[in-house]
Order: sequence, then structure tokens, then C-alpha cells
Amino acid sequence: MIRDARGLDLYIRGLAKDMSTRGFDVPAAIPAEADLAGYLAFTIVGHIPDPDASLAAEMRIAEIWRPVLSDRWERAEYAYNLIDRPLGRRRAYHLHDADAARAVLGVAAHEHCEEILGAPTCDHYRGLELGDGHQGIDLLDAAWVRPGNLGCAAMVCLQRHRPPLTPDAGRARVTARMADV
Repeated sequence: MIRDARGLDLYIRGLAKDMSTRGFDVPAAIPAEADLAGYLAFTIVGHIPDPDASLAAEMRIAEIWRPVLSDRWERAEYAYNLIDRPLGRRRAYHLHDADAARAVLGVAAHEHCEEILGAPTCDHYRGLELGDGHQGIDLLDAAWVRPGNLGCAAMVCLQRHRPPLTPDAGRARVTARMADV
């Protein structure tokens, strides 16, 4: 839970620093946006510097926080993504539209794993809810530095090639910032 706007700013800056210490270039300022219902959202996109920009690895950390009191928020949704273009693969950890996810997948959190970027063998894998963005960064970094394949074949597939989960219409604008890459 975040107690005030300063706490959210410190959390966002801490995530950006965590990504930066792992070699990802991140923007100096990462604004949080608010919607009319008081939800806050932010996205941090980091790239590994590469002479061939078309092959840069990208880490994307996005979260939505819902208001619980007048000056407190709790994380409601997240999308933590690694696009490893040099090795042509993707790893992601998501929790969004929890009610729809539970209805369709049987769990709120799910994962994505692509041994070949853009060619998933499963749309959603079983996932566990992550404690915070730092845990997401740890897992994405571990996937990024892992030699060989990501181990997608050993994961439990929940959904093969079905229509994607649809976000709640009331937060569609904010949730759109977390769209899959």
C-alpha cells in the first residue's frame, strides 16, 4: 500500500533505479497519470543500449493503483514485460482485470513466455501474484541473462489461442497503457 503521492513517487523512482543498475536506460522522469476515479498508472520503459537499435532488449514495468482511502492506494494491476529482441524471445508477468481473468483462466495472475518472439505456443500460463515491481524486475532480469531457452514448455498452459481478456470499461484508458507488446 502507498500512503501518499510522495510514497508513490519514491516507489516509481526506486523501480527506475533498480532497472538502471541492471544496465537498462530509463527516462529521467516517469509521471503517474490519474483517471477520474482516482486510479493512478505509470509505465517505465527501459532499453539496453545497443548499436543496432532494432535489436535492443526492452523491459517494461506498468502498474495501476486503486484508491482505498482519500490518500492511500493499493496496487490493483500490473504488467511486467521483457522483450529480448537480440535473442528473439519474450517473458512477462501480468495481473490485470482480475475478475475476468479468474472467470476465464481460473487464476488472477498469469504469465507469458515466447521462445520465439511473436509466436507463442500458449496465450496464458499459470502465474503467481508478485509482491511488487522489484520482484517483477528480478524475474525479468533472470530471464534476460538466462542462456538458452526460457523453459516455456515446462510451464502450465491455461489458454491456447483464445480472444484476449478485455479490460473493465471504466479503466480502459488507464489499462491501455499496460497493453501487451
